[in-house]
Amino acid sequence: MLIFHMDFNFASLRYEFVKELLDKVASLGYDSILWELENQVRWDSCPECAHPDSWSKAQFRELLDYSRKLNLEPIPLLQTIGHGEYVMMHERYHSFREHPDYSDCYCVSNPEVRKFLRKWIAEYCELFGDLKYFHLGGDEAYRFGSCNECSKRERNELYGEHINFLAADLQAKDIRPGIWGDMILADPDNLDSISRDFIVWDWDYCTGVGNPKTVRIWGRSDVSKETLTPELLTLFPELIASNGELNPFYTSDVLKNRGYDVILCSAVRSYSDGHFCPNIPVHAPNIVGAAAKCRDSKLLGHCVTSWAIRLNPVAAGLPLLALPSLAASSSKISLEDLKEQSAIKYFGFAGGLDAAAQLSSCDNRLRILSAVQWSGLKDSRPAPPNHLAAWIERWIADKDHYWINKDEMFASMRDSTQKGLSALAPYADEWPTAALWKRAGILQLRYIELLQTVFSTNPDIDQLRRHLLEFKMEIADYFGAEQTPDSAARNANLILDPLLDYLKNEK
Repeated sequence: MLIFHMDFNFASLRYEFVKELLDKVASLGYDSILWELENQVRWDSCPECAHPDSWSKAQFRELLDYSRKLNLEPIPLLQTIGHGEYVMMHERYHSFREHPDYSDCYCVSNPEVRKFLRKWIAEYCELFGDLKYFHLGGDEAYRFGSCNECSKRERNELYGEHINFLAADLQAKDIRPGIWGDMILADPDNLDSISRDFIVWDWDYCTGVGNPKTVRIWGRSDVSKETLTPELLTLFPELIASNGELNPFYTSDVLKNRGYDVILCSAVRSYSDGHFCPNIPVHAPNIVGAAAKCRDSKLLGHCVTSWAIRLNPVAAGLPLLALPSLAASSSKISLEDLKEQSAIKYFGFAGGLDAAAQLSSCDNRLRILSAVQWSGLKDSRPAPPNHLAAWIERWIADKDHYWINKDEMFASMRDSTQKGLSALAPYADEWPTAALWKRAGILQLRYIELLQTVFSTNPDIDQLRRHLLEFKMEIADYFGAEQTPDSAARNANLILDPLLDYLKNEK
């Protein structure tokens, strides 16, 4: 299986754009879509959570019919433990929270939670029709098992009891349930709590091609070969490959050796990205490495995830989305050869992805200056007043390296973006992907320039405020090529409103 992840958290995509994207994904050899719909559909089970731009069920059925005509197998994803912000932010569902102050994690000991989710799963099944698979989420549930009642239980035992209960109705319909792998891998001694009927979606967005220098141990610190302990090697003998080095994507081998079918998940948009374009140096080797692992370890599938919370356009990642099919033609093609093939197809010249990589230097280090996920939750809330000023006050007091060296960081990002733009410029008139990346680079340069001015000595506040407001409209227009107008404007606000708020205190 080659699966593309369609995520609607943080971004409502225009209906016609979704159809265009399905066409492109199918043409690149993908055979399935993982639909993470959240509040993009108007659900009877949770009418409060519907987004203003959400679709009716009839509209979404049309998309499903369209995708099936393209031979794209639909797989619904409903989060059933963590990432429930869009539900539990509403007062009616506050009693479902694991912690009263946080809206992300369900209390699975609450019988009303299970009744609610079971009913919602049934509604999903009715909407989707004939299904082979259903993803029950379950990742990054960091507050899971922490309330007075839940903390009496062993975590994987409680986790397994909850998802096995929710999966029972699916299994009765011959629908295979799935979960993300991070939470259960953090407690590997108790994996038997999780039925082997579950497919584990093993996400790893860091590992690339070849043996890694470090690997992630879920629930613990990352380790290198030199810092591996006998305890870890006993727990995960798969950490070491046959050549004696660290084993890339070792967690997929752990899960497969313990009897699970595994879908390995790479990313075209994830944590390392800036606001305007994906991070080529991270994602290209990650996708190619994951494709090789799926082939060599005979895994059930490869899912390329695309997390909308990173905001940059899905279309900017098309050269990356092409990599799995290109890699499938031969096991001996190098990463550089694959990048060149994709670059010629999308940018018109062999160095296209390398030029785009120069723009990727404007990465997630600037995210903290915005309000995007400022609380750590996926809820699109604007930051409170003085949010950025409070951060800066702490950085100054702590003599934080980030703040002290911000000018050098801005300068390096600017120089790298300019180099990438120079390389892309001759191709932007004829190649749409090159034109999109060129626009991303121009926006980045403008953003960096504005950041430098905001944090300069004695800026012209009134003029700067006008420039920021004008730039906000430019960002909304950029996002609006894919997102609805409301969604594009909201996300532009999240990027720039903290700077505008900061200027109020500078007057």
